[in-house]
Amino acid sequence: MDKISYGKLREAPRTLLRDAVPLLAPFTIYVEPTNICNFKCVYCPESFEDFEQRSGGLTRMDLQGFECVSDQIKAMGGIKTLNFYMMGEPLVNRDLPQFVSIARQKQIADRIILTSNGSLLGEDAARRLIEAGSIICAFPSMAETQAPTRAKPNPKCRWTACKAMSRNFANCGTTYEAPLSSTPK
Repeated sequence: MDKISYGKLREAPRTLLRDAVPLLAPFTIYVEPTNICNFKCVYCPESFEDFEQRSGGLTRMDLQGFECVSDQIKAMGGIKTLNFYMMGEPLVNRDLPQFVSIARQKQIADRIILTSNGSLLGEDAARRLIEAGSIICAFPSMAETQAPTRAKPNPKCRWTACKAMSRNFANCGTTYEAPLSSTPK
């Protein structure tokens, strides 16, 4: 088999994926429950002094807004993955468990993912999310090695609270399991 150089490969005629595999809806949609975050990580635009101005203001999605988004996703026939995350910390929006519940009730996604720094996930928030429906949680900044990367830590958010959050979620998970009927087909 002959090797083709990357330069030649880039110059060759290409078929666009959208033409070769047309889709009625995207595989994944990211929903930003809020652009507000309680951390100021050095690698994130939230740490910019003028972030509020650059982002057009600090906002939280309301229930009516998510109902509209979920109706649009349903009209497309649903998606594989619904991700609650973009720039802000999703758990800042206290309506997040209701968003998960709405998504489950309308069966708009096969899988729901929440990406969070985890610091706001106390026992009550964990219980509300679990009761809302089955979700996958990702806490990418929970690693012990990430703690020093905080440029301007919020004094109200202690790293020990992040560790306690994982225990709260685990404790709630054994008591409050989502019923199998809440999982979309």
